[in-house]
Amino acid sequence: MFPKCTLIKINGKFAQTLAAVTVNLFIIADGMHYGWSSPIIPKLKSADPQIPLDKTSITILETMYLIGGLAGLPATMYLTDILGRKIAILSASVLNLLSWILIACTTNIYVLYIARFLAGMTADMGFVSIPMYTAEISDKNIRGALTGFVLVATILGVIIMYSAGPFLTISESALIGAGLNVMSIGTFSFLPESPYYLLKNNDEEKGRKSLKLFRRNSNVEQELDEIRIAVERQRSERGKFIELIANKGNRKAMIIITVLSATLHFGGMSVITMNLNEIFSEAEEFLSPEASSIICSIVMLIGVIIALRLVDKFGRKILLFTSCVLTGLSLTLLATYFVLKDNKYHYNIHWIPLFAVICYSVFLRIGICLVPLVMNAEIFPLNVKSKGMTYGDFIGIISGIICIYIYQELTHRFGIYYPLYIFATCCMLTAFFTVFFIPETKGKTLEEIQMILRGEKLKGSEEIKDVNV
Repeated sequence: MFPKCTLIKINGKFAQTLAAVTVNLFIIADGMHYGWSSPIIPKLKSADPQIPLDKTSITILETMYLIGGLAGLPATMYLTDILGRKIAILSASVLNLLSWILIACTTNIYVLYIARFLAGMTADMGFVSIPMYTAEISDKNIRGALTGFVLVATILGVIIMYSAGPFLTISESALIGAGLNVMSIGTFSFLPESPYYLLKNNDEEKGRKSLKLFRRNSNVEQELDEIRIAVERQRSERGKFIELIANKGNRKAMIIITVLSATLHFGGMSVITMNLNEIFSEAEEFLSPEASSIICSIVMLIGVIIALRLVDKFGRKILLFTSCVLTGLSLTLLATYFVLKDNKYHYNIHWIPLFAVICYSVFLRIGICLVPLVMNAEIFPLNVKSKGMTYGDFIGIISGIICIYIYQELTHRFGIYYPLYIFATCCMLTAFFTVFFIPETKGKTLEEIQMILRGEKLKGSEEIKDVNV
């Protein structure tokens, strides 16, 4: 991937960054799937739709993406653990390509269901294996930023779909997603497997070569020894699901990921991303729903880029706490607007929905979106990492399905402000959880993080304070 002639021109951090960009081409295509329903469903509900749609079909199209992710969990665990991170990522890219081809070619609602299901499966495989791969090839000082780049890629995909979806046919927008997958497969195929995975499978020579490529340094023996020691210690421990609750460090990691993965969706992320056009249509604000959605998606991207600059500077904990509080306030403001609107108060409040969603888009991305992704790749030891990350993904998927159902039901029965107030409350509760329970992992090696979770001493530091769980 990086020719020998460029060895003196490309340093290790640049090589790792380039690898992260390459592997995340697939995630851009998946981000298009994630934002697909917002511009496409209004098309399907139009007077002359390409594919006729009723209310039940809308709910199925939105939830099928998440249900597919649930079904993809066993494949994710098998591929990442047995066949490797690289095979898992390439498999996800191929299936994602197939889902876009189905969307481009069909005029049948049931084929659309299958395509959304496949897209959900690949999203699950990608969101487990890509952060895992990125964390294992990255230097500890930039690991948070590179692992979180998956969010940049996701939002780039959302921006493409919000921008192209309303103005292109369904087939034309699908071809864009297919092209991104072709690029992903063609470039990532040349990258090596993670050095952690190679040493775990006793392939030390390939592990050394992989580490040299990503560090752009021929002298990697010290880091290789550190990885070998970590792999040996973690391999000596059992890697069964029971270890997630039997081991003190894993138990604490599991509780943290349960709360953070649930908050990711109970903060309204999936609901608002999938229904943004509908929310702006309901708000009756001064811009068109399409224009407002594009503006908000660009602001999402800015928020993530800011967060990636801050996550390895200020740390995970302060970003998460700030994000939870400010996201909760943004949702409260948006919900209050709809209360005023329902009570026929219209004086000078039409600016509130766009302002509230812009604030929400930034504040959600600087912590609630980024930190769970980074910590999910950091806090589980190698012997249960794929199981722990898959568990976190499972909690996120279940939470997303529940949130979509809550949103649809409460909005239909009582008004859109009911679920928005619930989401705001969840964000505030997670802020308190962050203060009292979540450790800081900034600047720590993966092995040091395990020591913190177990309550052990780090070299040159005082004993780690820990919560008994």
